Amino acid sequence: MTILTGSKFLFTTLLMTVLSIAALAQDRSQSQMHEEFRKEAGQYFRTISVYYYLYKPDLAKDTGGLDRRAMDQAQTDFSELGRLCRTKYRGIANPTDPQRSQNIAERFGDWCDMADRQNEFRLAALEAARRNTSGEFVYGWRSEIDKALTDPNGVVWDAVQAMLFEPAKWKAKEMIRMQKMASENGGTVPANIFNSLAGDLQPLKAKILADAKVSKWQASGLKDPAIEGFAKSKYLAAFPGIVIVKSEMNTTGWKVFKNFLGIPTEQIKGGWLMVKMPNQEGLCQARQFSVKKTYMGGGRYSAMKLNGYSEGGIYTACN
Repeated sequence: MTILTGSKFLFTTLLMTVLSIAALAQDRSQSQMHEEFRKEAGQYFRTISVYYYLYKPDLAKDTGGLDRRAMDQAQTDFSELGRLCRTKYRGIANPTDPQRSQNIAERFGDWCDMADRQNEFRLAALEAARRNTSGEFVYGWRSEIDKALTDPNGVVWDAVQAMLFEPAKWKAKEMIRMQKMASENGGTVPANIFNSLAGDLQPLKAKILADAKVSKWQASGLKDPAIEGFAKSKYLAAFPGIVIVKSEMNTTGWKVFKNFLGIPTEQIKGGWLMVKMPNQEGLCQARQFSVKKTYMGGGRYSAMKLNGYSEGGIYTACN
């Protein structure tokens, strides 16, 4: 056994002290860097979280969900993140604290490594998207739901109504579309793909039920029995099982449209129907209609035709 004595012992003690102070300083430096990085780069966490399964799947919380919009956003996020990592936060490392080291929201060293390898992850994400096309569909469904939740006029479009009130029929139709695209891309459709919408549909259903209690039919008092009867017959034929509660017009006269020479092309007149759509728990909604006559020349117009079906409705009390 060798015993350190005198100056050798003193040198060893000083060296250990210097190393300890350096380690503490480094820890403090990393801690301060983490705090500042969290504030400045926290906006990029969404991109990190959805890409992390391609980086370290054992720590990832998300298992994908990458769609084209997310990949486009990631390109911007990784570029900005990489700039920060190469300049102000050069040398930032993952935390050593066991409680934080497993949390990807704190693993800032990994964030910078991912930003440095962004092209690699983008290629991997594109390949994953090619094989699993369902992300594009989920994004589209959620966009439609969000549009219904935020529409300033309260319109809920038919595609979203189908999600809520005829889910089996809607899912079967969407599954055919997804399987066709998946087969073209060499991928598969996850069996639980529709489960991801549960949290999105619940608030929409609550909004519809609330609207059906408080919203009121705004009566115009304008009537045209011939046109209203014509519109009703077309809706009854187009939507088997529909119940028409009442109808009215929103204009008294025909609106005439002309070409650039001032010659009439058609005339249009519109109104509203209050209806109960099939399989919708007896809820009422207001739906627009319009009819038109095409100008034939010599002051004459064609027979009346339906100008189009409303592709959405505004839920209202059945007053």
